Amino acid sequence: MGDLNQPTATAYKTNTFMQGFLDGYNTMDGIALVALAVSVVYAVRGLGYRGAAVSKTLAKAGLLSIIFEAIIYTALIALGVSSLAIMKPAENGGISLMAIINHYFGTFGSILTGVLVILAVFTTAVGLFSSFAHDMHLIFPKFSYNVWLSVSAIGSFATANAGLTNIISWSAPVLMFIYPFVLALIVLSLTKKYFNGSQIVYQLTMLFVTPSACFDALAASPLAKNALVLPVITFYHQYVTFASQGLGWVLPGLVGALLGLSVYAVKRQNAK
Repeated sequence: MGDLNQPTATAYKTNTFMQGFLDGYNTMDGIALVALAVSVVYAVRGLGYRGAAVSKTLAKAGLLSIIFEAIIYTALIALGVSSLAIMKPAENGGISLMAIINHYFGTFGSILTGVLVILAVFTTAVGLFSSFAHDMHLIFPKFSYNVWLSVSAIGSFATANAGLTNIISWSAPVLMFIYPFVLALIVLSLTKKYFNGSQIVYQLTMLFVTPSACFDALAASPLAKNALVLPVITFYHQYVTFASQGLGWVLPGLVGALLGLSVYAVKRQNAK
C-alpha cells in the first residue's frame, strides 16, 4: 500500500507514551488478567504443577505471550500506518483490518480471517465465561455456576450484536473508571509480601483512587461536553497532577498506600 511515513493523530504527537499506554489498556488485557488469573492458576495446577513450579510455568508462558503479542501488534501497527496512503481512518480497527485484508487477498482472505478470529477469540471467551461464572457463584452462591455461565454467555451475545464501534463508545467510561483500580490492584498484588497482604493497605489505596477514577470516567463519557461538566473536567486536568495524561490516580493512590502501610505498621507494632 504505502510507506510507514504517514501523519499521526494529534494525541500521539503531544502525548505519545500515555496515549499508547491507554490505547493498549483499552484492549482489556489488564482487566482480563485479573479476571482470568484464578482459572489459569487452576489449569496449571491441574497439569500437576505445585508451589514455585506454578509461578515458573506461568512466567514462561507469560514471556512467550508477550513476545508473540509484541510481534503481532507491531505488524498490525505497520499495516495500519501503511494503509493510510490509500484508505481513510475507519471508525474502529476491525473495519480497517478487514479493508486491508480485502485489499490484499479479496473475499477469500476476508472469510479466512473471520474463521481465524473466531478460533482465536473462542478460547478467550471460554476462559472469561468460566471465570465470571466462578467468581459470581462465590459472591452469590444462591445461583448455581451454570446459571451465571448462561448469564455471561447470553449477555455477551446480546452486547456483541451492538457492533464494535458502539461497544467501544459505551465501554470507554467503564474502562476508564476501572483502569485505576486494576493497575493499583496489580501493583499491590506484586508487592503484597512487604505488607503481608494487609487489607487496610488495599482499602485505603482504593479509597484514595476512587475520586480520580470517577473523574476519568466522566471525562471519557458523552457528558464531558456538557456545559456543567466541562469546567469540572477542565479543573481536574489542570490542577490534579498527571490528570491530563490519564494518571491523576497515581499520587492519590500512593498517598493511600502510604497511609495504609503506616496503619499496618502501627497495628503490627501494637500486636507485639
